[in-house]
Amino acid sequence: MSNSIQENANFKKGDIVVYKTNGICEIIDIRRENFDEKGIRDFYILRSVYDPRMQVFVPTKSKLSEKISYVSNIDQIKEAICKAYSAPLMWNPNDKERNSFFSKALMSCDRQLILSVYLLIKKKKAELEAENKHINTNDARILSKSEKMITEEFSYVLGISRDKIIQYIEDISKNF
Repeated sequence: MSNSIQENANFKKGDIVVYKTNGICEIIDIRRENFDEKGIRDFYILRSVYDPRMQVFVPTKSKLSEKISYVSNIDQIKEAICKAYSAPLMWNPNDKERNSFFSKALMSCDRQLILSVYLLIKKKKAELEAENKHINTNDARILSKSEKMITEEFSYVLGISRDKIIQYIEDISKNF
């Protein structure tokens, strides 16, 4: 008997999605598994499109499954870029509050917010480097994660290599 299921699932096998900070994934299966004391549950099995060795099992009926979203389309990406540049975030000098906000932003699945966080930290990093200083470790970690999330999704949707996405965003921003 096969453990694969399809009925009552929001997503289907073969869908390309974004999962939290894991990036772009393909749903390679939806099946029943018994991994823990919670018993048999239905799981989305996600595989990274950029690292096929990375697989994630996400219970279909859980808070974690709420962090799966469909990949943006071209218009949504352009709108996110426009809004991120037209309404920039302000730097919070309180490290703890800033880190909490940035972490929540990354988990939000809101591409505009994630791009806004990336742009803010990148700007602060440039300001500090001009003074021979550097951003703290948490800000550097968030900068790296946000860049990965933005470049992977935008690259996938736009058909542009990941190493050219930041330049693409900067070029588009000149139109605002």
